[in-house]
Amino acid sequence: MIGQGFDSPLVHLIDYNMEHIYPNIEGWFDFHTFYNSVLDRLPQDYIFVEVGVWKGKSLSYFVIESINKSKNGKIYAVDHWLGSEEHQKDSWAYDPLTQIEDGLYNEYCKNIVPIRDYIFDIKNSSEVASNTFENQSIDAVFIDASHDYDNVYRDISSWYPKVKFGGIISGHDYDWPGVNSAVNNFAKAHNMGIVSYDNVWELLY
Repeated sequence: MIGQGFDSPLVHLIDYNMEHIYPNIEGWFDFHTFYNSVLDRLPQDYIFVEVGVWKGKSLSYFVIESINKSKNGKIYAVDHWLGSEEHQKDSWAYDPLTQIEDGLYNEYCKNIVPIRDYIFDIKNSSEVASNTFENQSIDAVFIDASHDYDNVYRDISSWYPKVKFGGIISGHDYDWPGVNSAVNNFAKAHNMGIVSYDNVWELLY
């Protein structure tokens, strides 16, 4: 069980000005400012989970910023690397790699070669992956996986108990109707506030 003992690698990030690789990675990433703020709020030794990694664009930014800020962290990439509904054949965001076994995962692995040692992959569904963590063990989670209401609500519900009280529960694409409704309804059910900027949402205790 992650969050107990030493069953996962602790990344000792050194004081080093590493050049970013995210501009060379295909994908969607417009929340640089938010990820910077997350790193500024995280403790020196932290646990961070990105749910919905795709080809590694945003995660690579987070990892390299963490390196350049001399933080120590356990950084987890959670994805089944099968693509969401919109990435399947005949959909608007279709990617041919979804039709190749391990196509997306192999592309992701190729993209993150320079930072491979800083990331621990969990290749599974969001809900199953969350069960590998102890409750109250994560400092921050960023959810950017499926965008339909049911899956988003399930993702938030799965990761909510895993985050330390006062930690960061956040995600992307707040302008998508399914995401927006799921976040709003979860916040209401748990008496939490919401802050949103740059299409990012964050739940407030």
